Amino acid sequence: MSKPHLKPLKPVDHVTFEPVMLAVSKARALAWTLEKLGDPESALSMYLDDHPRRPEEAREWLRGVVAEALQGSLADLEREYRRPKGA
Repeated sequence: MSKPHLKPLKPVDHVTFEPVMLAVSKARALAWTLEKLGDPESALSMYLDDHPRRPEEAREWLRGVVAEALQGSLADLEREYRRPKGA
């Protein structure tokens, strides 16, 4: 018994799911997070300021984790961009 073929209601943008675009999306999210960490009026900064123990230690830890992840995402982006077409 074959399954019925379901057609999407809207066209699907397959480019969104390409490795390069996934890396771009991740890099944008990480850059946004770094931006919010530097803005004392952002909800993220205010949350960290209310951290019960050491707000500056939490902020520096998060900055390091996000920066490292951003570097990784940019490396993924470059690797995908340089990959030979059709590979």
